[in-house]
Amino acid sequence: MGAQLSAAAYAESPIGPEGLALTLIVIAGVTMGLATTVVALRTYVRFPLTRAASSKGWGWDDTFALLSYVSNLQSCTCSS
Repeated sequence: MGAQLSAAAYAESPIGPEGLALTLIVIAGVTMGLATTVVALRTYVRFPLTRAASSKGWGWDDTFALLSYVSNLQSCTCSS
């Protein structure tokens, strides 16, 4: 039964996104690209400051920015 269902499912052509679904996928991709750039630059700048004695360095705000980025990345990956 499972093999027949699998064969029937793969016999059909996939449905491509169009209209609003395509718009949402494009917006999610663009915003994830921007978020990746911002978080990468923030981490690149702030992480070396932890080694400096006179600076505060890595703080709770940096941790929450990284955690929210990972959460958003998972959300965008699963919804696309």
